Amino acid sequence: MVVALQPTPHETLTNRTFDALLWALSRPGEIRRLPTVGIETIAEALCDRETGLYCSDDAMALRLRRTGVRYAALGEADYVLINGPTDAETAALLSRVGAGSMLYPETGATILMLGKIGEGTELRLSGPGIAGSTTVAIGDIAPAFWTVRQTACRYPLGWDVFIVDDDRLLGLPRSTRIEVL
Repeated sequence: MVVALQPTPHETLTNRTFDALLWALSRPGEIRRLPTVGIETIAEALCDRETGLYCSDDAMALRLRRTGVRYAALGEADYVLINGPTDAETAALLSRVGAGSMLYPETGATILMLGKIGEGTELRLSGPGIAGSTTVAIGDIAPAFWTVRQTACRYPLGWDVFIVDDDRLLGLPRSTRIEVL
């Protein structure tokens, strides 16, 4: 008799979340749907005992402790979670996020942040995964963030960014060129 273990509901949720994350990064500018609302499930899908997390929300950081994640300073974090609108002060703070090195570019951080997809600042995206270019609008993120990102992202260096709006997700890999319109 063959016995196949079935995933738990939590494992299924995590797998579906991870799948949405991969698709969002492979097709920048295309909105993906998350299986649940919010940013915390993404952190649960990505974080484990081998990753460092900086979280702007102390209560959420405490809840994420169950993933085994270790907490890290902003410049040392593998994942940076910004649970709220990104103002100019937060954008300046993000200039300290690790962008990797030429020897180890994959050590650049991944930023998880909230935003309003479909309203706000218009951006033209181009690069791998985009046929020609595409335009998206993202609100609740200070224009200064896009300047900080442009300075940090000198491919292969930079950050991958996930923007979450309820159950909608937008991925912006470090290889995506962004022009603020």
